[in-house]
Amino acid sequence: MNEGRRVRFIAAAALVAFGALIVILHVADYQRVSPSDELQHFDYMVRVVRDHEVVHRGDVFTQEALRTEACRGVDYDFPAPACRAGAYDPRQFQEGGYNTAYIHGPAYYAISGGIAAALSGAVGSDSIFTTGRLAGVLWLGAALVLMWLCMGEFGAGWPMRVVTLLLVITAPLVMEATSTINPDATALLAGAAVLYVVLRVERGARWWPAGLVAVGAVLLKSTNLVAVGLGVLFLIIRHVQKGRAEAWGLRDRAAVWRTVLVVGVMGAGTAAVGAVWAGYSSSTARVPAMTIPMVKRYHTESIGLRQVLRNVPTGITPLDTPYVPSEVKALWVEPAAQLVDRLFLVGLAVAALLGAPGSRQRALAMATLVTLALVGPLMVVVNFLFQGTYVDIPRRYGLSLVPALAVALPALLANRRVFQAVAASATLVSLGTVLALIR
Repeated sequence: MNEGRRVRFIAAAALVAFGALIVILHVADYQRVSPSDELQHFDYMVRVVRDHEVVHRGDVFTQEALRTEACRGVDYDFPAPACRAGAYDPRQFQEGGYNTAYIHGPAYYAISGGIAAALSGAVGSDSIFTTGRLAGVLWLGAALVLMWLCMGEFGAGWPMRVVTLLLVITAPLVMEATSTINPDATALLAGAAVLYVVLRVERGARWWPAGLVAVGAVLLKSTNLVAVGLGVLFLIIRHVQKGRAEAWGLRDRAAVWRTVLVVGVMGAGTAAVGAVWAGYSSSTARVPAMTIPMVKRYHTESIGLRQVLRNVPTGITPLDTPYVPSEVKALWVEPAAQLVDRLFLVGLAVAALLGAPGSRQRALAMATLVTLALVGPLMVVVNFLFQGTYVDIPRRYGLSLVPALAVALPALLANRRVFQAVAASATLVSLGTVLALIR
């Protein structure tokens, strides 16, 4: 290993170690059950690990999940029953006791649950709540490695990669997703994996891994579909850039069919996953949909343009206005998160506007901008068409696009003074985050 490669390896390893430290500190500091549906997700994990079954529509929370929330408390203004011995009545908990995570497939819960069970067994614990949260160390670590490789595809030096990924690790929305039991923990990994394989396919690698990775991303969580959409759009833009779109490639039929094949496989694979799970979930439901309080609460007969357009900011600012628990809250956290979010957007705009014409950088930036703008509206339409509901889309649904934002940021950091200012800020935010978690 030459000296340059050794330095890059050490820098990447240090980043992964720092990410693990942040997750561990967050898990140790934040004992309550998260309001981001963590009760539902933990209950799903319990079912997969203990009973080897998935959650069906109409299933109520298990006693293990109820006891965990009652004894730990929930980070929400909800009067959960007190911690006690004996059985709990599910109807005294959220959503009338019904688990609303039945819309998700079991992949995330099986993987994180398996890790949790192994860790709990190693330390002699009967609980898989804390160890289930600690599985986020692996989700985040794998995501950081792939984002590091993606940035390398565009020639970003290791200092730029370190600064960029420090900002990702310490983003409150990322910390919440990777340090609680929630399938959003998979978003960064899914987005980075899809992006990396698409970048490799675009420069001549085999096409079939793109289909497998796209299917895997959606199996982890359906909202990771937006990363697949970004990958597809990038491939199409690159095809046009290379002049192969002229008359739909009559001068280069092989290139056209290769692009069509990759895009088709990615699209068909993810559509098949969605259709199969939707059919299974519906056919195994134990109660009608309107029995579920959440479905009834958000049910609507129609949606208008206003509801669709009001959700545009969801994707455009995926790291903005995070939820920050009181255990780690400091006056600087939310303003810093907003500034970091805007910084990534500025980097994306610079890559799109100032990137070399016909370059991969400009193609990815343009594809990312379009996909960011479509995340919220498309999710609104999908929810209405398939569930008959309307709900404002949370920003965490755009997390799988953050790897593309990270790849674009070095276009802004290429300016020496900008890099120095951002590097100093990233260092301060990192130190401040650690102090906030250990205080």
